[in-house]
Amino acid sequence: MIKVIVRGDDLGYSEGVNYGILKATSEGIVNNVGMMVNMFYARMGYQLIKDEEKICVGLHANISAGKPILPVESIHTLVSDSHFRSSASYRESKKDDVDRDEVRKEIGAQIEEFRSITGFLPKYLDLHAVTSDNFSLGSQDAAADYNITFVPADFSGKLVKWNKTNLKTIVESSQSDYNPMKTIKKAILNRKKGELLLFIFHPGYIDNYLYTHSSLCIPRIQEADLLCSEEIRRLFKNVNIECVRIDCLLNN
Repeated sequence: MIKVIVRGDDLGYSEGVNYGILKATSEGIVNNVGMMVNMFYARMGYQLIKDEEKICVGLHANISAGKPILPVESIHTLVSDSHFRSSASYRESKKDDVDRDEVRKEIGAQIEEFRSITGFLPKYLDLHAVTSDNFSLGSQDAAADYNITFVPADFSGKLVKWNKTNLKTIVESSQSDYNPMKTIKKAILNRKKGELLLFIFHPGYIDNYLYTHSSLCIPRIQEADLLCSEEIRRLFKNVNIECVRIDCLLNN
């Protein structure tokens, strides 16, 4: 049996994204979901999936979409006017101008908002979009404050030591010729013994907010369709693959 993590990120981003994640969890193979608690549709998204017992829900820590939880004057390196800075703003900066302590405070506030929405602490914490070292470190600080497991990701394909295993992140949705099934098959074929594959997907449907605020649209539809398909179920059955919850891995 080969164990893999299949994660659906961005719950709360928009109505369309919420319904795509609902389909991918209720009808598909996704059983780990990252929620963006600062977004307007976060509570609606959680209400949609809360009765799905197979799901492990974590905090998709966010400093690049929507409005922050904390007052903007207390986290000035993370905001532009009343909203978070865009992910492009972080990428274009010549240095890591994110304040680690500001991240710690904001992500701590997001953890509390998660608890307000769900009634429990996040089962894990991971990062949305921004690759700043200080964002990662500040988020890890906040996770440690609450004794929450931080799930790292290396988008270059390098292995990361995590939970006594070698974690390999698979996410190719930004590629121009993206085909999610090819991505999955290639990762499984190239998997080496002892590697734990983390598949990161963003299933969703396009609504006006997503269309006007995100560069990732069409791949969400492709993933929502594939993750619920007989094709993917047949592949996982034939290769003897088990989709595992992050919290179950931590308890083993």
